Amino acid sequence: MAAGVRAGGVRAAGVVAVCAGAVLVASAVLAACGGGSAVGGGGSAGSVHGGGRRTAAAGHAGTTKGGSVGGSAWSAAGTLAAGVAVDQVSCATATTCTAVAGANAYRWDGAAWSGPTGLGFADGTTSVACPAAGFCMAVATSGQAATWNGTAWSPPVTVSTDQGLGAVACTGPTFCVTVDGVGNSFRWDGAAWHRSAGAWGAATGVSCATPTFCVAAEGAPSVWDGQSWSQPQGTDPVDAVSCPTATFCMGVGTTGDAVAWNGSGWSAAQPVMTATGGVGGGPDSTGGAGSGLDGTRQGLTAVSCPTTADCVAVGADGRAYRWDGAAWSAGQKVSTAALTSVSCVAGSCVATDATGHAYSARRSASRRAASG
Repeated sequence: MAAGVRAGGVRAAGVVAVCAGAVLVASAVLAACGGGSAVGGGGSAGSVHGGGRRTAAAGHAGTTKGGSVGGSAWSAAGTLAAGVAVDQVSCATATTCTAVAGANAYRWDGAAWSGPTGLGFADGTTSVACPAAGFCMAVATSGQAATWNGTAWSPPVTVSTDQGLGAVACTGPTFCVTVDGVGNSFRWDGAAWHRSAGAWGAATGVSCATPTFCVAAEGAPSVWDGQSWSQPQGTDPVDAVSCPTATFCMGVGTTGDAVAWNGSGWSAAQPVMTATGGVGGGPDSTGGAGSGLDGTRQGLTAVSCPTTADCVAVGADGRAYRWDGAAWSAGQKVSTAALTSVSCVAGSCVATDATGHAYSARRSASRRAASG
């Protein structure tokens, strides 16, 4: 499964992560990073318990139902935290997703959301990656991280004391990578965090197909080969990325364009957002992404690719766009607010917005087969 990555920054802009490998939003990086001193241990089950209120999937003001991407109808899937932007969502399966907003986590079972569950962070979360139904890793602007073991969240541990953590990706319970605001990278080995080779700067998104292949979105994409991070490549902004394999990644950014990785290099930028963009950041007359809800220029905020021929990107215009392996579809309206994150597994996607709401979509079996 591939994970969804949300564009942003270290809380000064949110962050996201992507994952490929065993889960929707978890991925991996840096397997061969070598030693480094442990900077934090793994928490045991049960420090911060799950539970909280359960929010059934229901419509709300500002939701547009009935839009479709790749034959899938998007529908409202409930309110997580009214008025609070959801930082990221990550799905291990169609019925197991985790979203983070503020310093809280929420769980989706395919029919309703439960939560909030406080994570105990000193500051808000920025990213979450769930490579399996029984494991998630969440990181925060406080430089802390916490793990989910299928039953409860661990107490938070401090990973970085320099600047907040901006993105996390995991390939499984024994391998995760995160990058802080000054470009320090850290890897999780299933028991503790270790400092690894430094990246080129803060990352707003990370996605890993294997422990020896990851891509960090640092304004431009930087590739991890198991030993070091490459110098960021390309001139088109990449703020979010999803890599289902080591020979295919899709990156998107504030210009509303997408770039693809083919195993050796990046393609030229391909326009995704069109003149049909709506509130919150549709393209302007020059073809770039328009103004966001806060008046800043925004475009595509997140992307998730379950396979090399199936990606969904979401934007500040509240629309979802689908890649079928050859071309991008016209955007379908999902929310009147900016969409902040998306996570897709085979046949289904969950997206979140800047006002605390979630949306879900499923494709027909025939359409899934056609898309690979």
